[in-house]
Amino acid sequence: MVQLKRHGRIYFFWILILFVFSGCSKCVQNKVADFAFSPDELLINPYVEGDTLLFTSENQDSIVYICTKRELRRSKYYEISYEDAKLYHDDCMGDYYETDGDLTILEGSDSSAGIAISLSFLNSFLHPTDAKEISLQIHANFENGIGIFNYYFEEDTILKSNPTQLLYFYPVKQIGPTIFTDVYELVNDTIPKFGIQKAYYSITDGVIGFESKDGLLFYINTP
Repeated sequence: MVQLKRHGRIYFFWILILFVFSGCSKCVQNKVADFAFSPDELLINPYVEGDTLLFTSENQDSIVYICTKRELRRSKYYEISYEDAKLYHDDCMGDYYETDGDLTILEGSDSSAGIAISLSFLNSFLHPTDAKEISLQIHANFENGIGIFNYYFEEDTILKSNPTQLLYFYPVKQIGPTIFTDVYELVNDTIPKFGIQKAYYSITDGVIGFESKDGLLFYINTP
């Protein structure tokens, strides 16, 4: 009888240990933030589906872009990556936040041409801030390559994403034959330098011009 009681205490001890450790490995996930664009913030990208843009170069080449997609969607980002969660955290990805993302695609008449504009919030687990980023990619054609421009933005302002980044603002600037107001000159800061080196962007008009690595300017034709 004493031996049975002793075995019973041993079984109870191990059941208790298993219970405690199973409780410790429970995955706890809390929503820590929610980031959403206001309607006014989304206006920094003026395009809607169906918009058509015609750009002409100084040597009279032309490219047509048509907006085929603009999509606002919600995403969830976790504190721990999927891979690390599988390897080190019993599949638990930890806390998370939800955020807006806005993507616009303009397809070009040349098969290698296109424009993509993405609005997003920075990963708040890597950057403890609610900074918003506008990412612009311009494909002109095979000869002139691609330009990539990443900046921060506020409701009606484009900002540097780091102190050494190049960014110029012109209250009034002529691009091609047209005079525009409130123009930002964005500089391609990818390394190595290649493709389109500059883009001219207006909050109200979007992309109004871009310049190739050889200094060839493409400007928008306005009605």
